[in-house]
Amino acid sequence: MRKRLTPILLALVLGLSLILLLIVTNYSGGNSTAEATIRKLNLNINPKFKSEIYNYYTFDCDKNSFKDLDNRNDLSGLTISFPYIDVFARKNLVQNNTYTITCLPTAIPTYKVVNPEPNDDYFALTDSLLLNNNLSSTYDSAIVLRDSQGTSIWWISTKSSAIAKEKYNFVSDPKLINNNTQVLFYASRDVLRGYSDGEYFIYDLKESKIVKKYFGYRDDKGNGSLDQHDLIIKSDGTAIGMRYKVRTDLDLTEIGINLGTPIVDGEIVLLNSDGTENRVISMMELIDPKEIDLGILKFYGVNAPPYDFVHLNSIELDGNSVIVSSRNIDAVHKINLDTGEVVWRIGGNYNTEKDLKIKSEFGLNKSVNNLGKFTNIISSQHDARLYPSRILSIFDNGTYANRNPRIIELKIDEKNLEAEVISSYASTFQDKSNCCGSARKLSDDKWLVSWGGDFRFGLDVPSVISTINDKNVETNILMNPLGVINYRAIPYELNRKDIDLFKKDMENR
Repeated sequence: MRKRLTPILLALVLGLSLILLLIVTNYSGGNSTAEATIRKLNLNINPKFKSEIYNYYTFDCDKNSFKDLDNRNDLSGLTISFPYIDVFARKNLVQNNTYTITCLPTAIPTYKVVNPEPNDDYFALTDSLLLNNNLSSTYDSAIVLRDSQGTSIWWISTKSSAIAKEKYNFVSDPKLINNNTQVLFYASRDVLRGYSDGEYFIYDLKESKIVKKYFGYRDDKGNGSLDQHDLIIKSDGTAIGMRYKVRTDLDLTEIGINLGTPIVDGEIVLLNSDGTENRVISMMELIDPKEIDLGILKFYGVNAPPYDFVHLNSIELDGNSVIVSSRNIDAVHKINLDTGEVVWRIGGNYNTEKDLKIKSEFGLNKSVNNLGKFTNIISSQHDARLYPSRILSIFDNGTYANRNPRIIELKIDEKNLEAEVISSYASTFQDKSNCCGSARKLSDDKWLVSWGGDFRFGLDVPSVISTINDKNVETNILMNPLGVINYRAIPYELNRKDIDLFKKDMENR
């Protein structure tokens, strides 16, 4: 028996020795790279990452033997590495040439990947909230740049050095601006309470610090007054954001709301280049009270005022106008910023003279079982975006409509007040989406979609990000753990210079 075991034991010893040698080589600033090691050992690493941009290696970041590596500063040629997520049986794939292991902060969720297409070139800027079963307290939060397989390349959390001293409770809605050299994102010190108390930062990757803020006005605690759902910066440095403002002066008695009832108005906020407020446009003063859907008091659990009847959740600039999504009235509006008037509307619960006539509906209108209402094209939608070809995309959550979330594309004919539905793609992997979500088109005509999720606990509704093609096939399906919500996932096709800038920023921090 002993003779039969000796070769096995010898092989184990040699294998462990080789691993130890590799660790020493890679952590001592040697010339060996992860890519070369993988090639030499003929390791079968799946999925196949883009080696011309990254070098990945496999280690378990949770092993006790690596606990002190995060504090090491004596390694020559030190660069920071980025741990991986679960893909098949592999864990914690790590990139870079000479490196220490820097484990992901707890605020950054790890995905499981289904149906991967590892040759996809896009990167996704995402946000996430780890809710910890309580919306009325603190919770972990981060914005993260990921590759197509979900690998975390770069991140900022509420505990990152750039903003840690400010003691923010969550960050969200990241975008790349200024030729991918800066990151625009939102931060708030309070909990998700339904009205606005935060500000947008511009984080400069070259300087590794916050260089500008957009805040509207500040309250007596120094908090900004903007909402987290969206902000667009114009070429002259001015910006357009949004705010939820509690009001008691609105007369909604014709739909059964008593005078003096607190109502959350959705305001479009025009901001000066120094981040201060210039003027606002009130959505509640623009819409007809008959457009309001009182059903939200039941379906969103908003059973006590202030009532959020509009709920703006995206802004898209279109010349001297903006296109806004108004989730709680199932409508998308175009509003002229100079006149403050509605140019056109899609969807909604009540006919108006500004409605676009919808052509080629492809059965998108449907009666909703057991809800006693009729949905017009969209239901609780997010992320309405206009493309140069005058095609409008809408991420339609389908919350009230008893259907899977989907993407709708419409060709807009503003002159004739018409819109033609040219495509619709529904999720085959996620069948419910009460909140959040986005849909953005990639250069290969696939879509990167954050399918939203559900803030209501105990429903076991995952938050999924995936691509979907014109055959309605989903790939690169990134599954969050339960209790994690992504608001948006925005794709970028970055080059090596762009990626090096993100890597350098991680080193600087």
